[in-house]
Amino acid sequence: MRYFVYYYLYDPRLRSVPGGPMKIFDLCNNLVKLGHEVVLFAPDIGSPRSQTAAKVVAIPAFGVPVLGILWHEAASLAVSLLYLAWGRCDAVYVRITTSFVPLLIARLAAARLFTDVNDDPFYRYDSERGPGRLKLPCVRTCDALNLKNSYRVFVVNSAVAEKLRLRLGLAAEKLEVMLSGANTDVFRPLARDGACAELGLDPSLRYLCFVGSLNHWNDYSLLAAVVRRVTAALPGVRCLVVGDVSEEQLRLVSGSPFILAGRVPPAAAAKYISCSEVCLAPLIPQWREIRSVKIFDYLACGRPVAATKAPDADNVFSDCPAVAITPSGDEDAFFRSVMRLLSDPAGAAALGAAGRELVVRKHDRAAAARRLAELTGGRK
Repeated sequence: MRYFVYYYLYDPRLRSVPGGPMKIFDLCNNLVKLGHEVVLFAPDIGSPRSQTAAKVVAIPAFGVPVLGILWHEAASLAVSLLYLAWGRCDAVYVRITTSFVPLLIARLAAARLFTDVNDDPFYRYDSERGPGRLKLPCVRTCDALNLKNSYRVFVVNSAVAEKLRLRLGLAAEKLEVMLSGANTDVFRPLARDGACAELGLDPSLRYLCFVGSLNHWNDYSLLAAVVRRVTAALPGVRCLVVGDVSEEQLRLVSGSPFILAGRVPPAAAAKYISCSEVCLAPLIPQWREIRSVKIFDYLACGRPVAATKAPDADNVFSDCPAVAITPSGDEDAFFRSVMRLLSDPAGAAALGAAGRELVVRKHDRAAAARRLAELTGGRK
């Protein structure tokens, strides 16, 4: 099979460092491993060629509002038509974005269109402010058109699926929950002493780990407060903070309890996780789902997780005792959860091992590629 895969992003931070939608890169890699041909149409930012075995058609990206995405739309259409002229396209896969190109190419090639909804689009619509609201009608129209014409819509959880069904009228049989999962080849248990040595960390200290970025659902205030309480009770504990932080977040997580690693490649993130005993996933009370991708990565590395969620949030980890859930915003409960895991290293390690087994069995990203290939293989 020959797949055309699309995504769009523009993040100035990725001008000089690798980054981007790792879930898409992993999907492409796993499709290639299955013996399929994959052409990835991507903005030339975040070094996409270095992150996937697929054929990457890199489209020059620039951050001029409106003009940047219009340029990307025109350029991706031109090169897509060129690659379609050079060979067939059996399926089109797109991370939801404001683009009519994937749908058009799917129609021209008589191929099935698959759309990946990795977040709540309605949250994006409702939270947009300033000049960005002027483009909302176009964004919503484009999203609705693509979703309604998709053969299958892969959604990150059942709550998003229900919103798409009720608010866009999508048929339930068109929606399929596909959790973010983890790349279990990259995120895997590593020898702690070796990882500490490679990263220059003191192996005599005990570590918590938070891997995140500038995502709006991470509760940095709760993270900072609980880490300071934990390190006051256990002076030999430090917290590794992996990923980008804003100036405001930096003020919260600076000081002796924290070791800031900054943005690192996935393989390095796995090393930081392997140095830790407990990983942290505090989510803001307003966030109505527990879906942090990093929880899967933590579990894949064999580490237990202390996480928070809103009372009515969808909990995809309800069958996983390695993820200790407390109410969002409840500092005391989150503190007790972290301390409970730290007080029983052997028990925490057993939970982490069970979490790894669960992710390998049910949430390995290779399964997404197999499912896509299965749906494409039945194409008429």
